[in-house]
Amino acid sequence: MEWTYARRAGFKKNDNPNTQLELTNVILPVKEVILKMKECLEDNRFHQAQYEWRNLIRKVDLTMSDSDLIRVLCTDFGATLDLCSFKKDNSSVNNHAVIAIFLVTHKLRRVKFKRKRKRCDGFEEQEDDETIISDCDKWIFFGDTRSKGKK
Repeated sequence: MEWTYARRAGFKKNDNPNTQLELTNVILPVKEVILKMKECLEDNRFHQAQYEWRNLIRKVDLTMSDSDLIRVLCTDFGATLDLCSFKKDNSSVNNHAVIAIFLVTHKLRRVKFKRKRKRCDGFEEQEDDETIISDCDKWIFFGDTRSKGKK
């Protein structure tokens, strides 16, 4: 799959066909696929570093937040779905939809537990410890997109 400009119905004012960026099936030799992957490697490393940084900060927020004052909301990006029509009598035009997923943590609380610890002499002992846990709800929003030229 590769992002390419796919042709759409109609023409622009300069008589060029309308296009939009879409994932399309592409058949390429393995050598060409590897070259394309090498070209994207620097961007991918940057995005991976951003992802890991956001994940670390999310964990810090969840651990360090005062549950009486702070609510931590984590969201996935809003994905645009391409709903292809397979039956003309059901739908004659492809439609688009959006899905957004939110993870909401709440009721942060401290929980005490016993941790096993090995002593220098090889024996185990239990010590008191505590951690912060929370409840987590998943909210999923799904809706169609309405814009010019679409249903």
